[in-house]
Amino acid sequence: TVPYMSPEQLLDARRVTEASDVYSVGAILYRAVSGQLAFDMKQSLKEKLQQEAAPLQTGRGDRLAKGFERLVMKSLRRRPAERYATAQLMLDEADYVWITERLMAVAARHADGRIVSSLEGGDDLAALAASAAAHVATLMRNG
Repeated sequence: TVPYMSPEQLLDARRVTEASDVYSVGAILYRAVSGQLAFDMKQSLKEKLQQEAAPLQTGRGDRLAKGFERLVMKSLRRRPAERYATAQLMLDEADYVWITERLMAVAARHADGRIVSSLEGGDDLAALAASAAAHVATLMRNG
């Protein structure tokens, strides 16, 4: 959907690359943590194409949270060359544990604790398996 589409995808869907997927993941993480879209849907598409997203605020000042904020904001850069080239460079298992814990806190406040999880394939099946296992283990341990 439009709120999660990269600027280059809005301009020409044939120009979609892995960097476009990175943007979409960043947009999902931004919303999951902040409860808001990275770009207000009242903005015109032109504004989305010309402006960077407002800084993500996790409400925490620790090193991990600040690193997560930087990761999300780099993923949401307008220019593909300024983003991570692939999602493989973004997260490891410890990041999935932290994100899952944060999602659980947001879900407890806003969705009666309900979470819907979805897996994105990618090329590195071992990394996908490890990340999915970390996510599920965290859900089971804390749920």
